[in-house]
Amino acid sequence: MDFLVRTNIDNEQQGRIWGLMDPISSFGYIIAYAASGLLADFVFGPLLLEGGLLAESLGTIFGIGSGRGTGLLISVSRIFLSLTALLLLASKSLRKLES
Repeated sequence: MDFLVRTNIDNEQQGRIWGLMDPISSFGYIIAYAASGLLADFVFGPLLLEGGLLAESLGTIFGIGSGRGTGLLISVSRIFLSLTALLLLASKSLRKLES
């Protein structure tokens, strides 16, 4: 993002852009931290407890019991992050920004 802003935005406008980007990215962190705690405790955690919906399938990989849902959450987030990176890599509009 740093490279794209520095090469595509006029020098006179960059301060305004950086001033806007920082709060937006910080707000994303707040949402992510709050959502991850709730998802770990109330969605992914119960799925990998004994008798949970995924205990017999993914439980063989992650194990079952307390804290295993957090491992599943981290793995799912890594998969989504990888897919996002592949989609951004294939994006023609982002490639146009580089040239």
